[in-house]
Amino acid sequence: MRLRQLGTCLITLLILCRALHAADTKADAPFGVPSDDAIAKATKLVRQTFATEYAAATNLTQRAALARRLLKEALDTKDDVPARYVLLCECRDLAATSADAPTACRAIDQLVKTYGVAPGEMTLSALSTAARVALTAPGQESLARCALLATDAALQRDDYDLAARLATLAEATATKSKKIVLLTDAQEKVKEVNWAAQEYAQAKSALEALNTKPDDPRARAAAGRFKCLVKNDWEHGLPLLLECADARFKLLAEHDQAAQTAGATVQARIADQWWELGEGYLGRARIACRTRAAHWYKLAAPKLSGIQRTLAEKRLDEIDLARLREMNLAPGLSAEVFEGQQFGKS
Repeated sequence: MRLRQLGTCLITLLILCRALHAADTKADAPFGVPSDDAIAKATKLVRQTFATEYAAATNLTQRAALARRLLKEALDTKDDVPARYVLLCECRDLAATSADAPTACRAIDQLVKTYGVAPGEMTLSALSTAARVALTAPGQESLARCALLATDAALQRDDYDLAARLATLAEATATKSKKIVLLTDAQEKVKEVNWAAQEYAQAKSALEALNTKPDDPRARAAAGRFKCLVKNDWEHGLPLLLECADARFKLLAEHDQAAQTAGATVQARIADQWWELGEGYLGRARIACRTRAAHWYKLAAPKLSGIQRTLAEKRLDEIDLARLREMNLAPGLSAEVFEGQQFGKS
């Protein structure tokens, strides 16, 4: 099986399983945070039930093990909403104080999905706590990776202040991990956040201007770039760029529109142009450009031949590999694909 076919299968299967899991939990989530009285009672129950384990958890390793035990217990608790909430909170706090950033983030993810809590400041607090006790290079590395993922989530929510703080944390911990590639990623993420924040500020003003002057070419340029490059929303971004003041993006949008009724060679050409544009950007903007390029490569590739087809297929392979890396996967993985995934209701 070709690499691209394997990657596509893995991605599709993972997304399907996540969608099924989301469908299972949608009916009963979020519950909302339990009352203070219910939390107090549940806390007493949890502390009594695991009194021996709490007493024995006197070092980082033991606290991390207890955190993972409480996370499993939370996922297995179906009929006691307050107890599950407390188990997740206890897991989060224990994991953070034992430098187990991935487990803390899994607990926060469940709190968000099940109880509708806001993840931003909670995640930053947990990762900042973990940073104070993460003494080993592997611990710093896993913490930095969690911070990078949290930064992307904050960017997706347009929370640029939080994203900047998370990116700074990722850079600091990546430095301590002594992983050059990871440090480079973190440094680029800091730059990406600064760029995205500037694009957002311009787009916010532009979108307000378009409410009264929908044909304003400067406003259309700022809003269109933001939707395409920052939000990866080509459906709404490209029409804005068609009549905008940015000559480069206007031309690309015109070529993109023309490709809809053109042959494979023209479609491959606009794919190349979006790909080349992305080479000048970092992070999400590069991914967004490659996403648009992939749209045209997939349409064109079956009708291309020779080196043009080879180039299109190689770039599609590269895009799929990037997606696998984003999900912490790699070609050839099997059971690892579903690590941390809970099937059925939780």
